[in-house]
Amino acid sequence: MVTNTVGSCLMMAAHPSVSNVRIIGDAIEGCTIKGVGDYLGGREGPSKFEWLREKDTGDFLIVSTGTSEFTLTKEDVGRRLAFVYIPTNFEGQEGESVSIVTDVVKQAGMEKGGVKMIIGELRENSKITVTGIVTGGTEGSSRVQWFKTRSSILDGEKDLEAMSTSKIAKAFRIPLGAVGYRIVAKFTPTTQDGESGEPAYAISDKAVETLPPSLNFLSITGDYTEDGILTASYGYIGGHEGKSIYNWYLHETAGGCGVHGVLVHYDGWGCRTDKFG
Repeated sequence: MVTNTVGSCLMMAAHPSVSNVRIIGDAIEGCTIKGVGDYLGGREGPSKFEWLREKDTGDFLIVSTGTSEFTLTKEDVGRRLAFVYIPTNFEGQEGESVSIVTDVVKQAGMEKGGVKMIIGELRENSKITVTGIVTGGTEGSSRVQWFKTRSSILDGEKDLEAMSTSKIAKAFRIPLGAVGYRIVAKFTPTTQDGESGEPAYAISDKAVETLPPSLNFLSITGDYTEDGILTASYGYIGGHEGKSIYNWYLHETAGGCGVHGVLVHYDGWGCRTDKFG
Protein backbone atom coordinates (compact mmCIF):
# COMPACT_ATOMS: atom_id res chain seq x y z
CA MET A 1 0.00 0.00 0.00
CA VAL A 2 1.34 3.42 -0.93
CA THR A 3 0.99 6.11 1.76
CA ASN A 4 2.02 9.73 2.21
CA THR A 5 1.93 11.84 5.35
CA VAL A 6 0.78 15.45 5.12
CA GLY A 7 0.73 17.13 8.53
CA SER A 8 -1.25 14.82 10.78
CA CYS A 9 -3.21 13.21 7.85
CA LEU A 10 -2.32 9.85 6.31
CA MET A 11 -3.01 9.69 2.53
CA MET A 12 -3.72 6.26 1.09
CA ALA A 13 -3.62 5.33 -2.57
CA ALA A 14 -6.89 4.19 -4.10
CA HIS A 15 -7.44 0.58 -5.06
CA PRO A 16 -6.07 -0.04 -8.60
CA SER A 17 -8.66 0.71 -11.26
CA VAL A 18 -8.85 1.82 -14.88
CA SER A 19 -11.39 3.88 -16.75
CA ASN A 20 -11.94 5.18 -20.26
CA VAL A 21 -10.49 1.99 -21.78
CA ARG A 22 -10.35 2.34 -25.55
CA ILE A 23 -8.63 0.97 -28.64
CA ILE A 24 -6.57 3.25 -30.86
CA GLY A 25 -6.14 2.37 -34.53
CA ASP A 26 -8.18 1.05 -37.45
CA ALA A 27 -9.68 -2.43 -37.34
CA ILE A 28 -8.28 -3.27 -40.75
CA GLU A 29 -6.07 -6.21 -41.67
CA GLY A 30 -2.39 -5.31 -41.50
CA CYS A 31 -2.90 -2.43 -39.05
CA THR A 32 -1.54 -2.39 -35.51
CA ILE A 33 -4.06 -1.41 -32.84
CA LYS A 34 -3.33 -0.40 -29.23
CA GLY A 35 -5.39 -0.63 -26.06
CA VAL A 36 -5.11 2.24 -23.56
CA GLY A 37 -6.90 3.43 -20.42
CA ASP A 38 -6.70 5.95 -17.57
CA TYR A 39 -5.11 4.22 -14.58
CA LEU A 40 -5.92 5.17 -10.98
CA GLY A 41 -4.50 3.69 -7.78
CA GLY A 42 -1.08 4.97 -6.86
CA ARG A 43 1.96 4.14 -8.91
CA GLU A 44 1.07 1.77 -11.73
CA GLY A 45 2.97 -1.48 -11.78
CA PRO A 46 2.93 -4.43 -14.19
CA SER A 47 -0.65 -4.10 -15.36
CA LYS A 48 -1.78 -7.03 -17.48
CA PHE A 49 -3.18 -6.95 -21.00
CA GLU A 50 -4.96 -9.59 -23.05
CA TRP A 51 -6.22 -9.78 -26.63
CA LEU A 52 -9.00 -12.20 -27.50
CA ARG A 53 -10.39 -13.14 -30.93
CA GLU A 54 -14.05 -13.87 -31.52
CA LYS A 55 -14.86 -17.43 -32.60
CA ASP A 56 -17.68 -18.63 -34.84
CA THR A 57 -19.66 -19.51 -31.71
CA GLY A 58 -19.47 -15.94 -30.47
CA ASP A 59 -17.08 -16.83 -27.66
CA PHE A 60 -13.66 -15.17 -27.39
CA LEU A 61 -10.32 -17.00 -27.34
CA ILE A 62 -7.07 -15.50 -26.01
CA VAL A 63 -4.58 -14.90 -28.83
CA SER A 64 -2.05 -12.59 -27.12
CA THR A 65 -1.03 -11.57 -23.59
CA GLY A 66 1.44 -9.16 -22.02
CA THR A 67 1.25 -6.39 -24.60
CA SER A 68 -1.12 -3.53 -25.24
CA GLU A 69 -0.51 -3.66 -29.01
CA PHE A 70 -1.80 -6.16 -31.53
CA THR A 71 -1.24 -6.47 -35.29
CA LEU A 72 -4.27 -7.63 -37.23
CA THR A 73 -3.83 -10.50 -39.71
CA LYS A 74 -6.04 -12.28 -42.21
CA GLU A 75 -7.15 -14.63 -39.40
CA ASP A 76 -8.85 -11.63 -37.79
CA VAL A 77 -10.79 -10.54 -40.88
CA GLY A 78 -14.54 -10.82 -40.33
CA ARG A 79 -14.16 -11.17 -36.55
CA ARG A 80 -14.01 -8.85 -33.54
CA LEU A 81 -11.20 -8.62 -31.01
CA ALA A 82 -11.51 -7.85 -27.31
CA PHE A 83 -8.90 -5.96 -25.32
CA VAL A 84 -8.70 -6.63 -21.57
CA TYR A 85 -6.92 -4.24 -19.19
CA ILE A 86 -6.16 -5.58 -15.68
CA PRO A 87 -4.86 -2.62 -13.61
CA THR A 88 -2.05 -3.49 -11.21
CA ASN A 89 -0.21 -1.20 -8.81
CA PHE A 90 3.51 -1.14 -8.09
CA GLU A 91 3.05 -3.55 -5.17
CA GLY A 92 1.38 -6.12 -7.43
CA GLN A 93 -2.17 -5.59 -6.23
CA GLU A 94 -4.67 -6.12 -9.04
CA GLY A 95 -7.90 -4.28 -9.61
CA GLU A 96 -11.00 -5.21 -11.55
CA SER A 97 -10.44 -5.89 -15.23
CA VAL A 98 -12.09 -3.75 -17.89
CA SER A 99 -12.57 -4.83 -21.51
CA ILE A 100 -13.63 -3.31 -24.80
CA VAL A 101 -14.42 -4.88 -28.18
CA THR A 102 -13.38 -3.68 -31.64
CA ASP A 103 -15.59 -3.39 -34.67
CA VAL A 104 -15.50 -6.31 -37.09
CA VAL A 105 -12.04 -6.39 -38.67
CA LYS A 106 -12.13 -5.48 -42.35
CA GLN A 107 -10.02 -6.91 -45.13
CA ALA A 108 -7.32 -4.57 -46.33
CA GLY A 109 -7.39 -3.31 -49.88
CA MET A 110 -5.15 -5.51 -52.03
CA GLU A 111 -1.78 -3.83 -52.22
CA LYS A 112 1.85 -4.67 -52.53
CA GLY A 113 3.89 -5.28 -49.44
CA GLY A 114 7.09 -5.64 -51.41
CA VAL A 115 8.45 -7.11 -54.62
CA LYS A 116 11.79 -8.81 -55.06
CA MET A 117 13.71 -9.83 -58.15
CA ILE A 118 15.19 -13.31 -57.89
CA ILE A 119 17.92 -13.77 -60.44
CA GLY A 120 19.84 -16.80 -61.56
CA GLU A 121 22.10 -14.89 -63.91
CA LEU A 122 21.46 -11.64 -65.75
CA ARG A 123 22.58 -13.15 -69.01
CA GLU A 124 21.03 -13.86 -72.36
CA ASN A 125 18.88 -17.02 -72.28
CA SER A 126 18.94 -17.25 -68.46
CA LYS A 127 15.71 -17.71 -66.51
CA ILE A 128 14.70 -15.19 -63.84
CA THR A 129 11.66 -15.05 -61.58
CA VAL A 130 9.96 -12.43 -59.46
CA THR A 131 7.99 -12.83 -56.24
CA GLY A 132 5.67 -10.37 -54.55
CA ILE A 133 4.62 -10.07 -50.92
CA VAL A 134 1.00 -8.94 -50.75
CA THR A 135 -1.61 -8.09 -48.13
CA GLY A 136 -5.34 -7.90 -48.42
CA GLY A 137 -6.42 -11.52 -48.31
CA THR A 138 -5.17 -14.73 -49.86
CA GLU A 139 -3.15 -14.20 -53.03
CA GLY A 140 -4.71 -15.57 -56.17
CA SER A 141 -3.54 -15.28 -59.76
CA SER A 142 -1.23 -12.29 -59.49
CA ARG A 143 0.21 -11.26 -62.84
CA VAL A 144 3.67 -10.25 -64.04
CA GLN A 145 4.78 -8.29 -67.08
CA TRP A 146 8.41 -7.91 -68.14
CA PHE A 147 10.08 -4.81 -69.59
CA LYS A 148 13.55 -3.60 -70.53
CA THR A 149 15.06 -0.16 -70.05
CA ARG A 150 18.36 1.70 -70.49
CA SER A 151 17.70 3.73 -67.33
CA SER A 152 18.76 2.66 -63.83
CA ILE A 153 15.94 4.69 -62.23
CA LEU A 154 12.27 3.72 -62.32
CA ASP A 155 9.66 6.37 -63.08
CA GLY A 156 6.47 4.39 -63.48
CA GLU A 157 6.41 2.92 -66.99
CA LYS A 158 8.27 5.82 -68.55
CA ASP A 159 11.05 4.67 -70.91
CA LEU A 160 10.04 1.01 -70.45
CA GLU A 161 9.83 -1.28 -73.47
CA ALA A 162 7.55 -4.29 -73.02
CA MET A 163 9.04 -7.72 -73.66
CA SER A 164 5.96 -9.73 -72.68
CA THR A 165 2.27 -9.40 -72.01
CA SER A 166 0.89 -9.58 -68.47
CA LYS A 167 0.87 -13.25 -67.45
CA ILE A 168 0.31 -15.39 -64.37
CA ALA A 169 3.68 -17.11 -64.89
CA LYS A 170 6.37 -15.43 -62.79
CA ALA A 171 9.35 -16.93 -64.61
CA PHE A 172 10.91 -15.32 -67.67
CA ARG A 173 13.72 -16.35 -70.01
CA ILE A 174 15.87 -13.40 -71.05
CA PRO A 175 15.88 -12.93 -74.85
CA LEU A 176 18.76 -11.77 -77.00
CA GLY A 177 17.08 -8.39 -77.46
CA ALA A 178 17.51 -7.61 -73.74
CA VAL A 179 21.32 -7.66 -73.86
CA GLY A 180 22.63 -4.31 -72.65
CA TYR A 181 19.33 -3.38 -70.95
CA ARG A 182 18.13 -3.58 -67.36
CA ILE A 183 15.17 -5.86 -66.68
CA VAL A 184 11.98 -4.53 -65.04
CA ALA A 185 9.19 -6.67 -63.61
CA LYS A 186 5.70 -5.26 -63.08
CA PHE A 187 3.88 -7.27 -60.39
CA THR A 188 0.10 -6.81 -60.10
CA PRO A 189 -1.25 -8.47 -56.92
CA THR A 190 -4.60 -10.22 -57.18
CA THR A 191 -6.77 -11.94 -54.58
CA GLN A 192 -8.51 -15.27 -55.08
CA ASP A 193 -11.78 -13.47 -55.81
CA GLY A 194 -10.11 -11.57 -58.66
CA GLU A 195 -9.60 -8.19 -56.97
CA SER A 196 -6.40 -6.51 -58.17
CA GLY A 197 -4.34 -3.92 -56.35
CA GLU A 198 -1.77 -1.33 -57.33
CA PRO A 199 1.18 -2.82 -59.23
CA ALA A 200 4.72 -2.86 -57.85
CA TYR A 201 7.90 -2.63 -59.91
CA ALA A 202 11.35 -4.15 -59.52
CA ILE A 203 14.44 -3.36 -61.59
CA SER A 204 17.60 -5.41 -61.98
CA ASP A 205 20.76 -4.05 -60.40
CA LYS A 206 22.71 -4.27 -63.66
CA ALA A 207 22.26 -4.71 -67.39
CA VAL A 208 21.90 -8.08 -69.10
CA GLU A 209 25.18 -9.53 -70.34
CA THR A 210 25.76 -11.59 -73.45
CA LEU A 211 26.98 -15.18 -73.40
CA PRO A 212 30.18 -16.33 -75.10
CA PRO A 213 29.46 -17.57 -78.66
CA SER A 214 28.25 -21.16 -78.63
CA LEU A 215 25.70 -23.55 -80.13
CA ASN A 216 22.84 -25.16 -78.29
CA PHE A 217 22.27 -27.72 -81.04
CA LEU A 218 23.86 -28.90 -84.32
CA SER A 219 22.40 -31.40 -86.77
CA ILE A 220 22.94 -32.63 -90.34
CA THR A 221 20.08 -33.78 -92.53
CA GLY A 222 19.81 -34.76 -96.18
CA ASP A 223 20.52 -37.49 -98.71
CA TYR A 224 23.67 -39.40 -97.77
CA THR A 225 24.34 -40.53 -101.34
CA GLU A 226 26.60 -39.41 -104.14
CA ASP A 227 25.40 -36.09 -105.55
CA GLY A 228 23.08 -35.75 -102.55
CA ILE A 229 22.47 -32.53 -100.66
CA LEU A 230 23.27 -32.23 -96.93
CA THR A 231 22.06 -29.41 -94.70
CA ALA A 232 23.66 -28.38 -91.39
CA SER A 233 21.29 -26.67 -88.94
CA TYR A 234 22.19 -25.12 -85.59
CA GLY A 235 21.09 -22.79 -82.85
CA TYR A 236 23.43 -19.92 -82.05
CA ILE A 237 23.61 -18.08 -78.73
CA GLY A 238 26.03 -15.40 -77.60
CA GLY A 239 24.80 -12.02 -78.73
CA HIS A 240 24.18 -11.20 -82.38
CA GLU A 241 25.86 -13.67 -84.67
CA GLY A 242 28.60 -12.38 -86.89
CA LYS A 243 30.59 -14.19 -89.60
CA SER A 244 30.59 -17.67 -88.17
CA ILE A 245 32.95 -20.14 -89.83
CA TYR A 246 31.63 -23.42 -91.22
CA ASN A 247 33.84 -26.41 -91.95
CA TRP A 248 32.62 -29.38 -93.98
CA TYR A 249 34.70 -32.54 -93.84
CA LEU A 250 34.40 -35.76 -95.81
CA HIS A 251 35.88 -38.72 -94.01
CA GLU A 252 36.90 -41.55 -96.31
CA THR A 253 36.99 -45.19 -95.24
CA ALA A 254 40.24 -47.18 -95.19
CA GLY A 255 41.90 -47.20 -98.56
CA GLY A 256 40.24 -43.90 -99.56
CA CYS A 257 41.87 -40.64 -100.49
CA GLY A 258 41.97 -39.11 -97.02
CA VAL A 259 40.07 -36.10 -95.74
CA HIS A 260 38.59 -33.41 -97.93
CA GLY A 261 37.41 -30.16 -96.33
CA VAL A 262 35.48 -27.13 -97.50
CA LEU A 263 35.74 -23.84 -95.57
CA VAL A 264 32.67 -21.64 -95.75
CA HIS A 265 32.06 -18.17 -94.26
CA TYR A 266 28.44 -17.37 -93.43
CA ASP A 267 26.84 -14.33 -91.75
CA GLY A 268 23.49 -14.93 -90.08
CA TRP A 269 21.28 -17.43 -88.31
CA GLY A 270 19.91 -20.59 -89.86
CA CYS A 271 21.54 -23.31 -91.87
CA ARG A 272 24.08 -24.04 -94.56
CA THR A 273 23.47 -26.33 -97.53
CA ASP A 274 26.21 -27.86 -99.65
CA LYS A 275 26.25 -30.43 -102.40
CA PHE A 276 28.94 -33.07 -102.55
CA GLY A 277 29.78 -35.00 -105.66
